[in-house]
Amino acid sequence: MAIIEVKMLSGYIPDMKSVKRLKSANPVVQRTEVKTNEVIIYLEELSRETNKFVFRVKEEIPVKNLKPAMVKIYDYYNERADNAVIEYTAPCSKEEET
Repeated sequence: MAIIEVKMLSGYIPDMKSVKRLKSANPVVQRTEVKTNEVIIYLEELSRETNKFVFRVKEEIPVKNLKPAMVKIYDYYNERADNAVIEYTAPCSKEEET
């Protein structure tokens, strides 16, 4: 099992409907969880294939000088051995969801 933790950018909140759609849109997603300032995605497994996990966020409060937020992926059973961290900024994507 692997876990993806997506911290929210300051002033942004996740769109709950799009987070819930992750499970039906991607067979490796076991479940999703939304906490105060992050989205957690639980995956059955990881492979060498590229996967795309897309959900929408909404700007709730405008924030000046927005700092990057962190995305972390790790092996649930051995977090220290297998993990990766990357930052993202706004706008995350201009791509429209279909």
